[in-house]
Order: sequence, then structure tokens, then C-alpha cells
Amino acid sequence: MKSKLSKTTVVSESGEPTSETLDVAGTPEELRAFLMKQMPKTGYKCVFVKRKDKHGAETTHHFWPKTRKGAIRFGLGRISKKEQVYIAQSSFKEKGTEFSGRTQANAAFIKNFFMDIDCGIGKPFATQADGKAALVSFCTKTGLPIPAIVNSGNGLYAHWIFPHDVPVADWTMVAKKLQKLVRFHEPGLDADNLIPDSARVLRPVGATHRKDPGNPKTVTLVQDCKSIKFGTLAELIDKAIAALPALPAVPAVPSPHKAVAKSSNAAANSASSAIRIADKCSVIGHFRDSGGNLPEPAWHASTVLLVHCLESPGIIHDWSSGHPDYSREQTDAKIAQCTTPPTTCSHFAGLCPDICSSCEHHGKIKSPIVLGFTGPSVELPDYVRELNSDNFVSRIGGRTVVFREVYDQVLNRYKLEPSTFSDFKNYYSNRSVPFGPLNRNGLQTTIPLGKAWLESPDRRQFSEIRLTPEGDIDGVYNLWRGFMVRPAEGSWPLMKKHIRDVLCDSDKEVFRYLLRWLARLIQKPWVPGEVAIVLRGKKGIGKGIFVNLPAVP
Repeated sequence: MKSKLSKTTVVSESGEPTSETLDVAGTPEELRAFLMKQMPKTGYKCVFVKRKDKHGAETTHHFWPKTRKGAIRFGLGRISKKEQVYIAQSSFKEKGTEFSGRTQANAAFIKNFFMDIDCGIGKPFATQADGKAALVSFCTKTGLPIPAIVNSGNGLYAHWIFPHDVPVADWTMVAKKLQKLVRFHEPGLDADNLIPDSARVLRPVGATHRKDPGNPKTVTLVQDCKSIKFGTLAELIDKAIAALPALPAVPAVPSPHKAVAKSSNAAANSASSAIRIADKCSVIGHFRDSGGNLPEPAWHASTVLLVHCLESPGIIHDWSSGHPDYSREQTDAKIAQCTTPPTTCSHFAGLCPDICSSCEHHGKIKSPIVLGFTGPSVELPDYVRELNSDNFVSRIGGRTVVFREVYDQVLNRYKLEPSTFSDFKNYYSNRSVPFGPLNRNGLQTTIPLGKAWLESPDRRQFSEIRLTPEGDIDGVYNLWRGFMVRPAEGSWPLMKKHIRDVLCDSDKEVFRYLLRWLARLIQKPWVPGEVAIVLRGKKGIGKGIFVNLPAVP
């Protein structure tokens, strides 16, 4: 069936039509095909639904289909009931519950880079046409291909789609580079700081944008794109970054208050990430997932916390916009009134006792703000920031030592070099840093650099070192950095034939089991192996080829 072209009117944030239009392509079959192409094949899918209960109040729910077709079929069914439907961009390792489980730590695979481009009054772009022009300009400047573009109702989505599933750990590293490019060339394309958020939900094509109940808008496909290999796109992004004269520093907005106690060796006035907090604090996670549908005291307490975060105020609007009474102007007015320190855990516990009593951080921290620290304090001395970049303190074999991260060119990975405190201080004994006030003679007191860093409360430190492919754990240095090779499209008929006909003796059941055994090693490396494969046969039959296949040039 051939694609149909029609015109869709470009609307402003207020819902008023403008004189500009965007082409919209797609039959229902083509829209389903686009969703199939966009969604990862492996892992649990997540469909996020907002619906009205019998009292007219809006409720939120997560559903976890196993297949892409199941997710699309379920989503279309919810859309037909006039419910608001969103689909997570990644798949997930474990099936979540109705109200939780959609976290970056649980994200498994993903098949696209995406942007959520806000358009309308008070947004980065006045119209959708302006947003599309900025996206095309960004691609021209960076050499990236034009992505698929979706009319999300008021704004636009952009999707660079891969032909194969990509592990989230590999995806995240490149997504952060893409975000750097956007911040340099067209920062308005990522106003809400969402590009590296692997657990993000977006409206699928065919859904309905219902923020304005009197003017619902269908989410439509403006233009499709050809799939591009993840490795190819990563190389283009690296090339574009190498061409930049210098990347501006990530804007760090410190809290105007310093009343929050330090926790996990993070300074109270560090730039904290709301996205990280929402993944670790159930109250803020519910604020995000419910679209701001909280009782007023809980919403206000959450907002008082979020105004101190790096993504504020944009993320407060994004997470509050699902409330039926949401108003950008009123929300801005309430944000302006948030002049107190970040909300404490004890205050949240008074408002949400059932949620906070079961929190793993209960009694360990004073405020959820510390859960979002992503880097050193913006007021850290230069020497602390310098040594924190590749050094940290941890324990090994009952001893406390300094580890330095060193890149191994041969193994193409980072390794850790341990040093005793004494050796570390000796190495930096030729450099001194200012310490304390001026003395009686008006001279600055100094101490050796190594000693100053080791005694700094803001030195980088972890309680232990572990290999955790399932995701980062607070206070733990994660040795997992993803697989050393990136997935690439290709065929392997000779090896498949060797495994089937030689190693499995043409037994289809054994062959199927062995392939699934191999797949589990890659798809769930954090799950301990329960079965060992033993190869037994005459010398020269090809056992070694299977376990020690040389790299293909």
C-alpha cells in the first residue's frame, strides 16, 4: 500500500492554529510498521497509560507486554478508549509492576536516539516549523542524517533509528555525546535535558495528545527515515565532537541554600539531577510517573526539592503537565515561591508515610537531593576537581587505598592502579595548594597536594568495587563498562552451520538450546550461569573454533 500525504496544521502551545503546515505521512499499516521499527525486540516493553477513574480523577499505570506486537496492540486498545498512552523508548530487564519498574537501572535495550522538542508560547521554538528548521540546521552543522520526525501534538519528536537492539550501557555513552553536540549547536532541542534518559516514555504515533481536553491532537508521523547502524551513527557523533573548538561546560546551577547535610561525600550545593532522584526516590518517581497528579502538599514539597536540580524549571513543567489543572503561568508562580532549602526526607515521610517507610534510604540521608548528585560541587577547589577526575578512594582486602583509572590502549578499556596513601602523597609532594586563611605575616599557608586531596571531604570515594552489569549502585564503583565490541549488522552462516552440524550433531533441539544459552550470556550478563557447556570430541573436530574465534578484520 502506498503512503498517503496530507497536511496537518501547525499549532501553538495554546492550541491556536498558525499559518504553517507540516506534511504528515502514513497509513495505519505504515504507522504500525514504524512502531515495530522503533521499539527494541528483546526485553519487556513498557506502556504507560493515563486514565480517568470512576470519580473522574486521573490515574497512571504501567503495563509490561513481552513483545512489540503485544505492546502496539495493547496501546491501540487503550487509545481507542480515549486514554493517554505513552511507550518507553527502551525495553527492560525485568517485568515491573503497575506503578514502578520503569527506571534507567532496569533498562536493557534501545533502538533509537530521540529528542523531545518543545514548541509553542514560552517554549524554545514558537512553532513546530521553527523546531523542525532547528533540527535540520543541527543535522547540517554536525553531518548527522535527518531523523524521523513525529508531530507529538504541540511539539515534535526526533528519532534516529537503529536496525538492531543496542545495550543501554553502550547507548548511554553515545547519547551523552549527542547531548553535548546539541548543547553546543542547538540547545533548544533538548530544553528538558532528556536525550540520555533511557527510561523516557513518549507518545507513539497514533496516540492522542489530550492536555487540552477541548482540543485533542493526534500524534502523527511527519516523515520517516532509513535505519542507520548504531556504530555508524556513533562514529559520526565522535567526528562532529572532534570538530568542535571547545565544548561549553554543563550549566551547573547550585542551590542558593547550603542547609542540606552532606551525604555520600557529596557537597550540599552540588548540581543534583532530578532524573537520578526520580529513579531512586519513590515519591519523586511517582511525581514524574503520575504527571504531577499528587495532593497539593506532596506536589509542593516535591517542587521545593526539584527547584534545586540541574534540570529545573523545565522538568517541573514536564512532570506536572499531566495534571488536569496544569497551567504554565500558575506553575511558574509557584516555582518562584520556592525559596526554602530542599525538602527533607522527614517532611516527605509525614506526607507519604507508606512510601517512605519502605524506602531503602530511610534514615540514611536527610534529603532526597543527595540522590541526584552527578558530579563534584561547582565550588570545589580546582585541585580536588583535577584529582577526582581519575582518582578515588576505596577498600580492598581490608585496606584503604587510592585507585587511579588508567586507559589500557592494548585491551581498549580502563584498569585500576592501586596506591597506598603514603605513595600517593609522595607522588604529589612536589605540588602544594593554598590551605586556610593568611597567617600573621599576610602569607598564604600551603600543604602538599596529595595530603590536601586525601583530607578533603569532597574527594571521590566508594565503599566497595564490584562488577554490576545490571546498573550502578550508590556508593559502589562499577567495573562494568559495557561490552568491548558494539553490535553490528551482518550474517554468520558458516559458524551457524558449524555449531549446528558439527558441535550439535544436527540435533535441532540441542542447537536451539545452545543458541539460547549463548544469547543469555549477552542479554543478561548479570545473571549467574547455571549450566556449563562441555564439548567432547576428537582432536581437530573444531571445538577450539567455537570458543576462540579470531577477530574478523
